[in-house]
Amino acid sequence: MPEGLEVLRVNDEADLEAACEEGENLLLVNREPVGFEEEGVEIVRDVCERYPGQFVMLVSDHADAQQEAVKAGAMPGFGKRDMGTPKLAEAVRRGLSGSDDTSRHGREAR
Repeated sequence: MPEGLEVLRVNDEADLEAACEEGENLLLVNREPVGFEEEGVEIVRDVCERYPGQFVMLVSDHADAQQEAVKAGAMPGFGKRDMGTPKLAEAVRRGLSGSDDTSRHGREAR
């Protein structure tokens, strides 16, 4: 992992709220998250509405869920089948740099 980066696991709504308030660099949201009542796309939508500068990606192999998350304001994410591949590394790099053209308007990398 690059120097200066850390991975933080969010286990519930309170952890998610704290991560957003802290302005974490990038949130990766599972389509079916454990510990949450909402589905991943709903969490993405809520985060993008409440924290418009927050970078967020959906983790899902389902193209329809990815499209819905991007429409809600997420950056294009990746699927679980991409784990351990260059595609995953590139998606996370793109998310951390905020360089995706389809990301929310006016966001700058933190």
